[in-house]
Amino acid sequence: MPQKEAVNFVKGIYKLENQDLVEKNSEYKEFFDEQIIRAKDNYYGLKRKMEMGMQPMNLSYPLYREAAIVIINYYSKGDEINLKKFWDEETEYLKKNIPENEYMDLNNFITKALPIAENA
Repeated sequence: MPQKEAVNFVKGIYKLENQDLVEKNSEYKEFFDEQIIRAKDNYYGLKRKMEMGMQPMNLSYPLYREAAIVIINYYSKGDEINLKKFWDEETEYLKKNIPENEYMDLNNFITKALPIAENA
């Protein structure tokens, strides 16, 4: 996406331990859960509107952007099970309803984010 459309998200929460920064995302599940709930509400809300024939207000990467926000929040939380579940449920819809290059970008990220055995 162009920089002005870039998605802001928290990739890592760190704590200083023995003079080293240690990632502590697992200690902030509630934070990531709130982000995921908000992201999924936005994604499914936009999806419903588009299915009813409404045009999104922001025409730049609408479904791609909202799906990416859901995906990166699951990824940041370290929740591979629900990331895979979301992707499995939405992949065919996204494949049909966003440009191929946007779908491939999401698919490539998922392929790298999930263990090989889970991608089969």
